[in-house]
Amino acid sequence: MPLRIGLLQVPELLADVVRSAFGPGVAEFEDLTDAATVRDPATGHGHDAVIAGVAGAWEPEVLRLKSSHPGLIVLGLRHDARQTWLYELVPHPRPLGELGTDELRAAVLTGAPPL
Repeated sequence: MPLRIGLLQVPELLADVVRSAFGPGVAEFEDLTDAATVRDPATGHGHDAVIAGVAGAWEPEVLRLKSSHPGLIVLGLRHDARQTWLYELVPHPRPLGELGTDELRAAVLTGAPPL
């Protein structure tokens, strides 16, 4: 089964280069108008990957896309093709050392979303 790759705001010339990177039958491409048209891979009918045309690494739309679809492979490709980013959600432990009750409460409140 071919990969399902969405192209989000990738200039046409650059999209042609991206398509040519995959051999026949390896991938099916869909031009996406915005991030709302991305289908989650967990549904079984969604995109396996999205390649987004970006001006820089911190494009809000692309960051939201990865956050809302954690299982999706998301790459940002700068419009001039000189830089590419892979967006990841990487959980990692942060050592806190020994905790008393005050430190425990502070750690939970610091990590909790604001009320």
